[in-house]
Amino acid sequence: MAKIFMSTLGAKEYERCCYRLKSDVSKVVSFVQEALVSFLCKDWTSEDKIVVFCTEEARTKNWEDNNKEGLKICLEKWFLFLVVKAKKK
Repeated sequence: MAKIFMSTLGAKEYERCCYRLKSDVSKVVSFVQEALVSFLCKDWTSEDKIVVFCTEEARTKNWEDNNKEGLKICLEKWFLFLVVKAKKK
């Protein structure tokens, strides 16, 4: 059965930091979603997918590369099939 990781993405400025889940510690990342994917999606296959919900503003500021590495590029390092759902205001 396929697995789905779902998350929201905000429009605020994210700060780089490390995240901890039980005994796992992430590398320094800008987005909590990248840390969670590294913890939870290690054994995923091409049938599984990541879905990120965001506003158009968040998509522009934090999903796409906007003079910094966006979440899309960060997640593509871990997983190739991504879906972004942006809601217009």
